[in-house]
Amino acid sequence: MPLSNQSHGPYSALSLSAERKSNNEKRSLGHQRQSSKSNMDKTPPASLLSVEERSTRLIAQALHLRDASVADVQPPLLNIPNTPPKNVSRIADDVLTNEELKITSFDAPELVKLIHDKSYTCEAVTRAFLRRAALAQKLVNCITELLPERAIARARYLDSLPGPIGPLHGLPISVKEHQGMKGCTTHASYVAFIGQQQAIDVSVNGVLWEAGCVFYVRTTQPQAVMQLETASNIYGITLNPHNTDLTPGGSSGGESALIAMRGSVLGVGGDVGGSIRCPAAHTGIYGFKPTPGRLAKVGTKLAMLGQEGIAPTRGPMSTSRSGLSLFMDAYLSYEPWIKDDYLAPIPWRSVKLPPRLKIAVMWSDGIVTPHPPITRALREVVKSIKIAGHEVVDWVPDGHDECWNITQALFFEDGGRAEDRVNAEGGEDMLPLTEWLVKDNPNVKYQSIESLCALKVRRDRYRLKYNKLWLSTGKDDGHPVDAILLPAAPGCPPPHGNSKYWSYTSQWNMLEYPGAAFPVSVVDPEIDVKDTTYLPMNDQDKFNHDLYSPEQARPTFPLPAIHAHQLRAGRQLDDAVNLAIGMLMVLAAVKFDALHIHRGDAKETVLFARPRNLGAAVLGPVEGLGGNPALVVGERALDQRAEAVVVAVAAAIVGIQTVLEAFSGGTGGKVSVCEGGRDEFLQVLDLGEELACEVDEALLIGMDGLGFGVG
Repeated sequence: MPLSNQSHGPYSALSLSAERKSNNEKRSLGHQRQSSKSNMDKTPPASLLSVEERSTRLIAQALHLRDASVADVQPPLLNIPNTPPKNVSRIADDVLTNEELKITSFDAPELVKLIHDKSYTCEAVTRAFLRRAALAQKLVNCITELLPERAIARARYLDSLPGPIGPLHGLPISVKEHQGMKGCTTHASYVAFIGQQQAIDVSVNGVLWEAGCVFYVRTTQPQAVMQLETASNIYGITLNPHNTDLTPGGSSGGESALIAMRGSVLGVGGDVGGSIRCPAAHTGIYGFKPTPGRLAKVGTKLAMLGQEGIAPTRGPMSTSRSGLSLFMDAYLSYEPWIKDDYLAPIPWRSVKLPPRLKIAVMWSDGIVTPHPPITRALREVVKSIKIAGHEVVDWVPDGHDECWNITQALFFEDGGRAEDRVNAEGGEDMLPLTEWLVKDNPNVKYQSIESLCALKVRRDRYRLKYNKLWLSTGKDDGHPVDAILLPAAPGCPPPHGNSKYWSYTSQWNMLEYPGAAFPVSVVDPEIDVKDTTYLPMNDQDKFNHDLYSPEQARPTFPLPAIHAHQLRAGRQLDDAVNLAIGMLMVLAAVKFDALHIHRGDAKETVLFARPRNLGAAVLGPVEGLGGNPALVVGERALDQRAEAVVVAVAAAIVGIQTVLEAFSGGTGGKVSVCEGGRDEFLQVLDLGEELACEVDEALLIGMDGLGFGVG
């Protein structure tokens, strides 16, 4: 019996039909096959089972492993609502301890420093993230296995040492499941592979381990590891923490959902068509796809290795840009190319940005028009880049439909035969999005040696054509564009089962350009209205246009952005250039680590600086200060000096036209948040030269690493 027709199956074709299951039903999809250990022991030997019986047994085995590992996390999680809201990202506030909330609120570089300074032990940090990851699993179904026993043992060992063993000493890191881990089973979301032991670590993991990290959780990926969503016959659907009706993206959607829940602050994803950048965009986190040949690939599990007409790459996903940089710097500092000659022998280098950048903006790929909030966010970024003094030009795409056709064919050079074989061995049907990509795709067919060579010639010619297009942007001034800014997806995260357009990300996999996705804005239904007069260019464009609903796309709480834009620093293998420009673009995009202004009622203005370590900054009456209004960051009221710096930095970076009233220390006054440069801010604030220097210093710190303490 096909898995998709079994009444107890965790996932079926009907799961993605127009009649959506309730949040609770979807949340329980990954639990419905679970059977007790004793029941499994009573079944006949595997050799005597039918394919259907064996697949049911294997899935129960995988779910038992996951659920038992979650149950091992102590103390048990309490106060989880029986009927969670669609936005589950803040439920941790009512479940975890204050200490756990504080530990998991820091970004990766901050945690490394706090552990180094002995403010926290490795064990305390590990236990906090184990509990938060366990909570994330219960709410968004994002993990395949927790590793509490080995993680705590590792943390205790690190605590016993006289000093740090490497740049990641004590830092918990999450890993996408198909990137195998020695001593664990690795199945890559194929039922047939469940229970298969991993003989070696993915070589990326080995370097991170040497750098001192703690592996504590493994995360979900979709069937075939080839969807821009995350759904499998084993675990069901992974949900978006900001709105569980929507997808967190894929294929690294377990990572994106976990990180958005702050069950991790730094994780390892993979990307062959957008699998880091798309989920990062959909959940408001940061993701980086390095150039192929930067991070090792040995140890990864797939249906068939060696199909590399489009080269896959590993890459970091994080709550902050500085987390991405920490990962790359730490990894490359161990010179992994010495043991793996696939890797380019290039260290992570500091890059000094030119005084004036030339940024190209791709508003549309000419095939599918992005949703209104995406275009609005692009306009905001462009305006800010120009204010910062940089040049902006339009990017005219060329042949993106041709690129997508070539890319699809190279994804499955065998026409999908390996997928059919492994699915048959596991007794599982292809899920709708897998079938759409593999079976319902005229570009996917079995390639002979001759046709495959011809296909790769087309690929290489297209790469050459696009490189000429890039260079042509400098024909008038001798300065080709430094990067391309564009949507990371054609729209907001869609309802489950609807991610059918890859070209905004897959284009750059085929070209092998590095790319970074970062949060910019949130949906505003009052501004981002649907254009009911729009005439779609084609069927794909119509499908995407019909998906957009401002109310459905809006998170139910003011959150870090769920829209992102990618940065492509092409023509070179130096990913440091890409991240350095990415950092500048984040700042130019009038955002400071997803800083967002939310206006409350007339009595309160709330400055959300999530996911920064001090939490929300609230401007309003504060108990203990005689009811006088004060700017409060976390639970701490700021003095006038700190307040002035915070407001000035927020003004400089957020650039939202509003007025914040700042009263403290017995003096009052209005601080206008205006547009313009540094001098205009200082003139409006009337801070004096001493505070002006502090503002300058804070801004420089922010530009250097997005590390301004309250940002």
